[in-house]
Amino acid sequence: MRRAVAACHQALVDYQTGLLDEDQLRRALYRDGLLLGNGEAWLLDVAGGTWRRYDGVGIERITSHGREGAASPRAFDTDTLSRWQRGLQGLQAAENPLSGVGGG
Repeated sequence: MRRAVAACHQALVDYQTGLLDEDQLRRALYRDGLLLGNGEAWLLDVAGGTWRRYDGVGIERITSHGREGAASPRAFDTDTLSRWQRGLQGLQAAENPLSGVGGG
């Protein structure tokens, strides 16, 4: 999961420096923020700075503090990019609450 967060953070940096366009950024965030394993899919919610777990039945939002409500909307404006970066930095700095989940 830490590798996924780091890869998404790098994609944002690459977008901000002009190495990626918006479509490439979306693809990178999707590709790098999706972990599959043990009958579950973990989806990185970049805007919310959290992970979402999908078990084939429902989606659960997981944070370092437990479960929370709905995610905020996404857009490619400066405020959103800054919020994404802060969320990813928080995930990088936090103790991994999902240790034992494969792929991360």
